[in-house]
Amino acid sequence: MIIKWKISWGSKIERVECTRETASSVFFMVESCRYVKGEKVLFSTERRAAQTTEEVTYFTSWEAAHSYLLRRSERGALDLRRQIDLADARIAKIKQMTAPVEVAK
Repeated sequence: MIIKWKISWGSKIERVECTRETASSVFFMVESCRYVKGEKVLFSTERRAAQTTEEVTYFTSWEAAHSYLLRRSERGALDLRRQIDLADARIAKIKQMTAPVEVAK
């Protein structure tokens, strides 16, 4: 069994037991049930998932997943600070505005 660490939206790292992997995919078992002649039958099927998508990324170690989450969060915080700086500059410009002087005709 191959252990991978999955990050999806948010700040959660999830341990996933994979049956196999390729350069671009991971494969894991999913428990399902089906009713056959009124009786519940449990079975497992193998599912494939891409190693990296916009929503989910699989890592080989918890440390790598943690580092990725930390970098992503720090980058997000930096982007928000830049947005605050831009908003502060916009507010300062607005505060410096004066009403136009009307000339009597």
